[in-house]
Amino acid sequence: MDSLILALIVPDGPLKAWLSAALEPLPVRVFFETWLPTDWTEFLDRLARLDVAAVLVDADRFGTDLPDIAARIKTVRPPVPAIVAVTAKTDPAFEAQARAAGADDVIRPPFERNLAPVLEKIANERSHSGADSHSPGALVGVMGVRGGCGTTTIACLLALALRRVTAQPVLLADMDWNAGGVGFLMNAQTPYSLLDAATATHRLDRNYWKTLIASHSSGVDVIPAPPGPPPAGPVAVARIPAVLRFARSLYSYVIADMGECWDNRFSGLGQELDRCWLVATPDALSLYQARRALRWLAEAGINPQRTHLLVNRAGRAALTPEDMESLIGKRPDAWLPESAELRAAGNGERQLDLRGRTGERVMRLAASLVGKTEADVSAILSLPALRIARRAKFPSLLPRL
Repeated sequence: MDSLILALIVPDGPLKAWLSAALEPLPVRVFFETWLPTDWTEFLDRLARLDVAAVLVDADRFGTDLPDIAARIKTVRPPVPAIVAVTAKTDPAFEAQARAAGADDVIRPPFERNLAPVLEKIANERSHSGADSHSPGALVGVMGVRGGCGTTTIACLLALALRRVTAQPVLLADMDWNAGGVGFLMNAQTPYSLLDAATATHRLDRNYWKTLIASHSSGVDVIPAPPGPPPAGPVAVARIPAVLRFARSLYSYVIADMGECWDNRFSGLGQELDRCWLVATPDALSLYQARRALRWLAEAGINPQRTHLLVNRAGRAALTPEDMESLIGKRPDAWLPESAELRAAGNGERQLDLRGRTGERVMRLAASLVGKTEADVSAILSLPALRIARRAKFPSLLPRL
């Protein structure tokens, strides 16, 4: 067995003494938590940083907490540590209970005989899956300064464009639970939402996730908003960051339609976002709200360097980038024109796609976000489309990042 790093959530007592004695002759490095972590963020970061292979939990002491412990640990970037319930009980029914609560394995006495085979299995599984591990995908939030800015449409188009440009796995998640337009625009045939995943984090794995999502014809996976009114209880909402971290282990890009930026339910996601696109329109009220929104997002913990402003439905008489900067304190990073195609998609008259000037511009935006050069963009777009884009009197879509 190769050397493993283990974390033990085991308070002082006989169980800890027995485990320590059984671990001593094995090729492992161990750090102990004598109680449940008080700072889970720091603890989970340490698991990822040290590449911990397994977390052994005192199931006799923390049995009722095991579902929550398992859900938190499963958010660690791949490879995810195995969760091993340790018990002094010899009741066979206890193992089934622990596994149902989220444990990957259970160790019972005698530890000196039962511990090594479990760790050997974990080591073998990690060695076989090592080639498949990858860095977590990028989480991109799309927010509007107010309703009616086209936030949902832009989130959908960005997901479609990233899939087309990169051919990588892309997830489109509807977190605008008040409007819930992603399911309509993407024709997502699934009754499930992120809330269903949040209420079953102890079951989250690749197979269970596949039962929740809808697959769009473009190859984009979609998880829409809940079909009913948004829930009042905060428990499931508090687990949304854990679900998104899990999703990032499966997808290269996760695009989240977050609705209006004033939705306080998701203000804690600021540190999770790799990029935040703030959508406004060129009317006076929208620009006033954009100025307020940029300040509020910075106060909510979103790095201003990761916040980008997109002006939607900009006509030929729209304000210049210099005018925008003087009005709201930030130069727009991207502009999109009015689009008859998108109006028709919103009215249910046609399927949402990347055709037309707006689609071409979103393709350019997606290409620039993933580091494509102008030559790469030219290869993706047709020459006629390029000529149209060059003739249009709009500022460049390539964001200054």
